[in-house]
Amino acid sequence: MKNLLINKCIKLARDSYNDDKALICGNEAFIVHKENKTIYVAFRGSDDLEDWLENANIGFTSQNGVLVHRGFYNALKECLPILSGFISRNYSYGDKFVLTGHSKGSAMALLFGNDLIATGFPSGAIQFIGFATPRVIKASSVQLFNRHRFSIFLCELEADPVTDLPKRYMGYSKVYDILKVKRMVWWRKLFGVRAYNHKISEYVKKFYVKENFM
Repeated sequence: MKNLLINKCIKLARDSYNDDKALICGNEAFIVHKENKTIYVAFRGSDDLEDWLENANIGFTSQNGVLVHRGFYNALKECLPILSGFISRNYSYGDKFVLTGHSKGSAMALLFGNDLIATGFPSGAIQFIGFATPRVIKASSVQLFNRHRFSIFLCELEADPVTDLPKRYMGYSKVYDILKVKRMVWWRKLFGVRAYNHKISEYVKKFYVKENFM
């Protein structure tokens, strides 16, 4: 994985929080554009830990036979009509997808990859790069999800509390074999100031993403 693509995804994930750059769909928002035979999609999440925790304990629903977090999937479904229209107008054979997002937005991006697979797009054309990704899939459904596995790259800061939610005892699991990049903010871990480790601004700083990058 090249840092150039990671940095591009960080910037897209950050820009999705900007109403002037994102498409608004009800309570959700995302960025989508095509560049050099690649369709980039970045979903807005929640940069506020308190807001995220208020919505963390939600049950399961079926997405193409895979049991997933109901709240995240319902959020994704608000965006699907506009996304589907963009893809139908802009997709050409051989195009690739890069899906990204931060926090809840990262969960939505992961689920969108599963939707693309169900729609008939090849797994080899889909790449997911997520930041501060919570657990999304029911543990008993992970094997089914992995049957049509697309490229998954999980990037998280050490001691980010959201990446450990929802809890395993609630039946949730991360998908297998995810590559993690941990960048320790040691003093925050030491003093228990962990909520800061969740913010998209921390990824911008840790990966040295320039304001005028791409």
